[in-house]
Amino acid sequence: MRRLCLLLILTACDLQPAKKKQDTGSTPTAVVTPPTEPPAEPKTEPVKPIKASQECIAVATHLSKLVIDSLIEEAARTDALEKQPASIRSVAETCARDKWSESGRACMLASKTLNDTNLCNVKPPTG
Repeated sequence: MRRLCLLLILTACDLQPAKKKQDTGSTPTAVVTPPTEPPAEPKTEPVKPIKASQECIAVATHLSKLVIDSLIEEAARTDALEKQPASIRSVAETCARDKWSESGRACMLASKTLNDTNLCNVKPPTG
């Protein structure tokens, strides 16, 4: 009975010896299929409008240029150029939030070097 069960199981499985691979003498190659969809574009954040006046944006842009002009090392200049939009946004919004005076903004715009900006009174109003 045992032999019969074993024979039935082996027959039901239809066991066959593995097929021999033909040696063609060449190395196997991989088949690469192109993607069905084009690669996704890198996601970029939408540009948010700067919450500042045109005067503050002009001052921020001028200050950013002075900062970049003051940098000597090329790597630092490249880094500053990459961060320039964020820097302009930050300074412009600070100018608006802190209500820089007209004379302070004019002084900043007239500055020829970054050191010249130290003479400008752009501190937030007290009170």
